[in-house]
Amino acid sequence: MVGVGLTFSEGDVWKIKRRVTTKMLNFTYIKSLVPKIYRIVMVKISEILSKSQPDSDGYFEIDILSLTTTIASTVILQLFFGGGTINVNDFLIKEKPVN
Repeated sequence: MVGVGLTFSEGDVWKIKRRVTTKMLNFTYIKSLVPKIYRIVMVKISEILSKSQPDSDGYFEIDILSLTTTIASTVILQLFFGGGTINVNDFLIKEKPVN
């Protein structure tokens, strides 16, 4: 089986999937998400900084890969699955946190 996405769909199924995709990728819709994304990013950065201590020069050592993964996951979960309290760390894979 090759796939069931938009690329390999035909007829009415293709039309439905294309309409949904077009609405999600509409510039006005994406632009309307920017304030929400900004708030999510600022909250996550604040959470990380509140748990960290600056070094003697006043800089914070941050695992940037973990931070960007957490931010991206939280943005996707909150924007596309709703809810303001969803946190990627609430989900477990084989009894371990996602990140």
